[in-house]
Amino acid sequence: KLKINIDTSPFKNLGCNIIQEIAYTVSIGNEYLNNYGNKISPLITFELGQGNNYFFEIAKIQVIRRLWHLITSHHENEIPDVVITAKPIIRNKTIKNYNNNLIRTTSECMSGILGGCNYIKSQTYDYLFKDKNDFSENLMLKQLLVIKEETNINKVDNICEGSYYISYLKENIMKESFNLFKKIEKKGGFFKYLSSGAIIREIEKNNKKDIGLYQTKNKILIGYNAYTDENFNKNTSIEKPNLLRNNFRIETF
Repeated sequence: KLKINIDTSPFKNLGCNIIQEIAYTVSIGNEYLNNYGNKISPLITFELGQGNNYFFEIAKIQVIRRLWHLITSHHENEIPDVVITAKPIIRNKTIKNYNNNLIRTTSECMSGILGGCNYIKSQTYDYLFKDKNDFSENLMLKQLLVIKEETNINKVDNICEGSYYISYLKENIMKESFNLFKKIEKKGGFFKYLSSGAIIREIEKNNKKDIGLYQTKNKILIGYNAYTDENFNKNTSIEKPNLLRNNFRIETF
């Protein structure tokens, strides 16, 4: 009766793009179905990292639902509405001008909600350099309450229904991610594709491209390549040494 929760946020934090993220997510799920049969379809849930590409992140959640419905239909135990948890990524959070992290997590939570996720896991603004504390935890919880109470977002079924732009994104993202999914399947499935090193190479390639855009200021990240705090004291905010997975944060490049 245990749920199989597939968390693909580590790929997102390493620098994969949305097309890759979607393809990897459903490919892992498909591997479970291939190995353990279609009876486990209702047990599989997905956990996704929300980035700062707002409209694309909204479309991403809806595309994953559609693809997973398609894949489970092929396995003859269709799941039209898979349970999805969304959470802010770590990759774009900064220690310099760290208060901006609160704005980033709010935007990322909103894209998750508008995309139609079932659950939200927010993140404290000082997660990178402080131990768990009541102040930031309280702020994080209030952040979600403000989204709910100030926007009345909980009183609308599907607020993005009828949006031409999001519909356009969904169709194009679905086409590209499904093509990558089929490529992975032709190579023997996700785990064979992973062990071949292809996934790491794909993510590293996209990561270098992404970092290059920030370094040339074609992409802006407050506190990293724009509006940096000249009075910032490195001794007051030092990244927690146990967060080794944060080596791919944009700010570290």
